[in-house]
Amino acid sequence: MQTDPWPEIESAALGTFGTSVNLNAPALVSVIRRSARYANADDSARQIVIDRRAFFFAVIAVGISEAPSATYGNAATWFANWLRAKRGLNLERVLNELTGSDKVLDAFNRKYNVIASGSIKNALTLAVEYATRTVSRTVVDLRHLCAALLNDVAHAGLAEFADLPWKPTDVEVAALRRELFGRIASNPETNENVSAWGASSSAGCHAQRAWSPGSLPIGRLSLWMPPAMRSGSSPMCRPLLA
Repeated sequence: MQTDPWPEIESAALGTFGTSVNLNAPALVSVIRRSARYANADDSARQIVIDRRAFFFAVIAVGISEAPSATYGNAATWFANWLRAKRGLNLERVLNELTGSDKVLDAFNRKYNVIASGSIKNALTLAVEYATRTVSRTVVDLRHLCAALLNDVAHAGLAEFADLPWKPTDVEVAALRRELFGRIASNPETNENVSAWGASSSAGCHAQRAWSPGSLPIGRLSLWMPPAMRSGSSPMCRPLLA
């Protein structure tokens, strides 16, 4: 009897994220494992690549598989609910059409290596910084990695969503950041430094602005950091979510 290869593929996907992910964070683990089903099979490099597209689609897939909640939940359910409410997308149908599981299975049977893309690795590095600044630990949860992916200036247009089909505008991306921050601010982890999500804590950055979650309505939160600073080489000179 042939065994199901997916547990092995998903475990390999989880392993590509290294020791920087919180293995006790069920939503993050579920998303990483699910991302293997949306991965890109690179025949020239003989690799199964977990890229931004695969990760975001896995976020949505995990989000729609869990019971929605206006108050609780995780970054996956928040994201999926936001897309449904704002875009009216039939996410289940779209994701079923976009899965590349047959190609991934074939590639795995041909002994391709499972890897995380460079953009995912860069986002993971930034997510570790976010986790360090907000919850004082060096392993990330799903919200830290989602925030890092949304704040990656090299992928500001979120072109990964073109297959949904959805080409988000700058206004929609900013709204999605505000949604994520609003959920974090309303249900923070115990001892979480919520203010660190809204402003850079780097002493070397200029134009810092101190605020508390109660002092600025979430709906009016703006991209206060100057563009040159947001695109600066140091991630410490960018707000986590703005």
